[in-house]
Amino acid sequence: MTTNKAHEVLHEIARLFEDPERLVGGMAATFIRANGDRPIDNWSWGNRMLAWLNNTVDARTFNQWRTAGRSIQRGAKAFCILAPCTYKMKAEDEDKDTVKKVKVVGFRAVPVFRIQDTDGAVIRTYEPPALPPLSEVPKKWGITVDYEPIPGEAFGIRGSYNFEKKQITLFTENQSTFFHELLHAADDRISPLKGGQQPDQEAVAELGAAVLARLYGGRIDRQAWEYIKVYHNDPAQAVRRLLPRVGACLAMILNAAGYGAELVPY
Repeated sequence: MTTNKAHEVLHEIARLFEDPERLVGGMAATFIRANGDRPIDNWSWGNRMLAWLNNTVDARTFNQWRTAGRSIQRGAKAFCILAPCTYKMKAEDEDKDTVKKVKVVGFRAVPVFRIQDTDGAVIRTYEPPALPPLSEVPKKWGITVDYEPIPGEAFGIRGSYNFEKKQITLFTENQSTFFHELLHAADDRISPLKGGQQPDQEAVAELGAAVLARLYGGRIDRQAWEYIKVYHNDPAQAVRRLLPRVGACLAMILNAAGYGAELVPY
């Protein structure tokens, strides 16, 4: 009784086992659950792996999102999870009392939408015990900061900045990750960002994060250098060229925090 669409979903899960790296990432994501009331927290491990494949930590049906006060964005596409097809059968126990048992006879595909493809009421599933330094800055800029309960390593990312929705999403409590995304937000206010992992944008964010980490008692200098090397063959040249731009972003952030830094044009 398994539907054709459900067969496609099963094959999608099976393909994970052909790539050990993706499989490990998916397993890490699926075995960590939040203490919230999201439907995904009660999904089977296979369905949660499907959510991971679609780069989301929260997905729901059309009606579930409507109940949560959110609407599906125009043009958004659903992905499918599997729901069992069941029927109740009668059986007799040892005391001859009639009882009903549920038998699974197949699966059907159920379309769900990612939280990234919805608008509406804020869905908060996790709050860190302590907010990072400068956490008041994005609020002043009208930017929301959301923490997700699943570690970013499961997705290969620790945080993101959505310049269209003006939203920072963090998959870790590491303050240097917050600084990185805050630099993206400042950079975007000075000159609108481009989509994707743009080398200069990433270098500006990581170099600025390294400076803020120093200001607040941390040190990610080596990490930042290695990160910039991923995007630039000559990281030293890139840093020299981008220093004024980084300075402008840092000045904007510190000004917003009330430190009176001088805005350096670039």
